[in-house]
Amino acid sequence: MTPGADMETHRIAGANHRLVRTGEVTLHLVEVGQGPLVVLLHGFPEFWWSWRHQLPALAAAGFRAVAVDLRGHGQSDRPRGVGAYTVARVAADVDALVGALGEERAAAVVGHDWGGIVAYDVAARYPQRLERLVVLNSPHPAALARGLLRNAQALRSAYMLAVMVPGLAERAFAMGDGALVRRALRAFRRGPVSDEELDRYVAAAREAEWLRGGLSLYRAMARALLARAPIVGRLAAPSPPAPGRRSRRVEVPVLVVWGEQDPFLAPHLAEPPPSLVPDVRVERVAGASHDVMLDAPERVNALLLEFLAAGRNPADRRTS
Repeated sequence: MTPGADMETHRIAGANHRLVRTGEVTLHLVEVGQGPLVVLLHGFPEFWWSWRHQLPALAAAGFRAVAVDLRGHGQSDRPRGVGAYTVARVAADVDALVGALGEERAAAVVGHDWGGIVAYDVAARYPQRLERLVVLNSPHPAALARGLLRNAQALRSAYMLAVMVPGLAERAFAMGDGALVRRALRAFRRGPVSDEELDRYVAAAREAEWLRGGLSLYRAMARALLARAPIVGRLAAPSPPAPGRRSRRVEVPVLVVWGEQDPFLAPHLAEPPPSLVPDVRVERVAGASHDVMLDAPERVNALLLEFLAAGRNPADRRTS
């Protein structure tokens, strides 16, 4: 199948749909523009199309923007088994992708939702692969693990229990031709969402076997977070890394953009632990929900381009 051939309505002027081998998996991506590389990582249960407002803006500003279908989503490979979907493995996909695209490093990795958790991990594990990190409505894993011990966030995250049951969520998403997918995506937004827009997400979910691979990614991440929750005190103040292990500190500059009306994540989760993310700027967007890049695309684009422009300024750039 030609990448994107069944998604003509998803096309962006000048964009190129490609399949890129990254080692373990082949990833589908959409690329537009020329210049420094910016890699965009979507959340669940979405796919590359959630970046449709950011791709043209980045290209117009002189960047090579690449929106990826993470493993298990869209037209990317869907390996079997929850173990194939750990954060570390998905982060390794991003590391390999940057190299496969012919670049030593990206100007930025941008992640939303679970894509933001992956982006934090990319920055911690592969600091040589990016100059800047942008996270949208996604907590740092340590902040989320700590948040799960609080009643307010535990209640917001109760849906994780249903997702953890093998096969249950897949069947639920398939029922009523994706009715649950539509309901979830409407809950992510502040304003009305058209049936036509939701049809595109449902079509992508159906193509991805009703998100079987994506749910495995979610389960692997959720298991890891829940397993870490009892030791969050140690996560907030980590000891020096053991020999041969990387520090979890994110040393690159970080921009967090947070839709203040997010019904799933408590507002305090926007702030990553200072000990792990020392160079961070948090921008809260009033009137926007979980899918802040769709609720407030102009504001998000302005913040993103301003942050990237600072990185292009020789006086502000960090040596690698």
